[in-house]
Amino acid sequence: MRHSSIRSVYAYWNQLRAHRPAPFRTEVDPRALARELGDLFLLEGESEDMQFRLAGSRIVQALGDSLTGRRFSLLWEDGAKAGAEEAIRTVLDAEEPMLLGIRLSEPDTRPEPRPAPPPASRPAPWLNLRPLPGPRIERRAPLGLAGELLLLPLRHPAASGRRIFGAMALFDPPALPRTTPARLVISGGRMLGRDALPLRGFDLVPGGVERRAHLLVLKGDRDH
Repeated sequence: MRHSSIRSVYAYWNQLRAHRPAPFRTEVDPRALARELGDLFLLEGESEDMQFRLAGSRIVQALGDSLTGRRFSLLWEDGAKAGAEEAIRTVLDAEEPMLLGIRLSEPDTRPEPRPAPPPASRPAPWLNLRPLPGPRIERRAPLGLAGELLLLPLRHPAASGRRIFGAMALFDPPALPRTTPARLVISGGRMLGRDALPLRGFDLVPGGVERRAHLLVLKGDRDH
């Protein structure tokens, strides 16, 4: 996690969950993340149809689009939708947080390039049979701003619908709100659960130590 806002949101979520896989939705207090409010979002629904229940102002400005009530999958370019939907399923089913590297993919609004004029004809001392090289035209949609997107599972007592708490932050956000919608591409991804589980020791039973030959056996709680 490189962005300070992403690190703060993850630290807060990790503190809330303690030794559990995820905290409850009712435990999240936005006042504890006052500085990061513009980067926060909340998703609800089922894994194949997660929708934004709310989205922070900095996210809306960066993407140039209102997100409340919209599907999460609509944020992504066609080539990135499958990866984004798989990330959602993993966070919900495994109850593990995930970090995605993202970039804004902006539509190419540059005018069509004009072919270069042919070179002036000059009398040649011999006949050249090779075709004249034409103009080299390369059309590539430019990748714009880069950032990080954090997906954090939440537990919810409701019988239907699931929740994901998250944050999105750009390393170099635009100075002004966008006037045209942008879409996202995935530049990388990493599951955080195994690397960042809270320290909990060995749950040792007092006096539960014995030697067997050259081995030292520590007796612990079998439930763990």
